[in-house]
Parts: sequence; structure tokens; C-alpha cells
Amino acid sequence: MKFLQEHQKTALIHEEQRISYTQLFQEAAKYASLFEAKKVAIYSENRLEWAYAFYGAWKGQCIAVPIDFMSTPEEVAYILEDCRPEVIFCSREKARDIEGVFSALSYPIQQMIFEDLPPKLAAVEAPEHPDFPEGNKDDIAMIIYTSGTTGSPKGVMITFDNILANAESVSEDVKIYTPEQRVLVLLPLHHVLPLMGTLVIPLFVGATSAFSPSMKSEDIIGTLQKHEITLFIGVPR
Repeated sequence: MKFLQEHQKTALIHEEQRISYTQLFQEAAKYASLFEAKKVAIYSENRLEWAYAFYGAWKGQCIAVPIDFMSTPEEVAYILEDCRPEVIFCSREKARDIEGVFSALSYPIQQMIFEDLPPKLAAVEAPEHPDFPEGNKDDIAMIIYTSGTTGSPKGVMITFDNILANAESVSEDVKIYTPEQRVLVLLPLHHVLPLMGTLVIPLFVGATSAFSPSMKSEDIIGTLQKHEITLFIGVPR
């Protein structure tokens, strides 16, 4: 089952940027060309590049490992040592936070800073008609780490079949997600609920996901109004 399919519409919105499904395919393909790996970590705030790295990992048939962007350097080091991704994508701000982590790791890791990637990406020729691979249902798609409230964080291995079961339950069994929906991306994408509910499932059904620039009330209200959001996921603050 393909978790990203071609649609003649907008896939992602971030402030004034509108990214079509074709552009998302192309960005995922370009990101996938930057590495050879089995696991790819993402340590960053919500941004378009987060989605590019995530789908780039799947395009390259890698396991995606989202890391809480509020994790301490010690927590990041623990997760990296635990699952040993060969590549980590991060924003420049988060790269500064974990500057000393890599030298202390027991294995080498390639760091990709989003703000430094445009020259490398510009040198990659985007496929005119990109395709997206089907996920083997028994393959691990992503490893989501628990908060560690009852001990050390545990890496939960989620297969493509797990994801498909969730997606079908809210798009076919109960038709919450439809192609007409415009979904607000608000909560941090390293959590499995917003990752599935505001990115993976909307794009699976051909809907549109719009990023709120922040969790400030004015940004949330502005995004809701400007992009005519029809569905959002929230939790009590």
C-alpha cells in the first residue's frame, strides 16, 4: 500500500508556501538521494522540511525515528545509542543544542541541518514523474519513543500494517478523513497522534495539511481562518 499518492492538489501549507503532491514527491526523492541508511532520525520543530525528511526516509525504504525536539542532549544521545540511526536531520537551532552529542556516541552518524541543505538539494535533479514505494506491511515504518515516565524511554516499532489499520479505521470504517478535509498541523510531529492524525493519514487520503507557525493563539486562529481548516487534533494544555 502506498502511503503517498499523486493528487492534483495542495498537500502541505506553511504560511505563504503551498506544496503540491507532485512537489512533495520530488522533495522526498531529493532528500532520499542524500543518504544511504536503514534508519533516519528527525530532531526538529514542525516545519515543511520535517515532512520532507520523513517521507524521504520512506522513499529510501528506511525506518523513520522522530525525536522529541524538547529532549535534552542526554536524552537524544540515549535514543541514538538505543536504535543507532545512521542519519539525523535537525534544524540549526536543535543542532546547537546537541553539538556535543555526536563525539560521545559509540558509532558514526551523519548530521543533516535543514538550513544547510538547499545547495545540496539544488544539485539533485528532481524526477519529473516521481513515484513512491509501497510499504511492505510487515516492515517497520517508524520507531516512536515513549516519554519515559515509568523508566527509560522505549522505542515502539510500528509497522506499515499498523499504520494502514489506523488509516483505514478513520477513513473507511468511520469516514472522518476524506480528500476534502483541510487539517491543522499543530502538535509536535514526533508524537504519534499528531504524526498520524495531521500528516500521515491526511496525505494518505489525499487531503491538505496546513502548519500553524506556532502554538500561540493568534497563529492558531489565523491559520484556522486563512486556510479554512475543517479538522484539527488537540490536547488540553
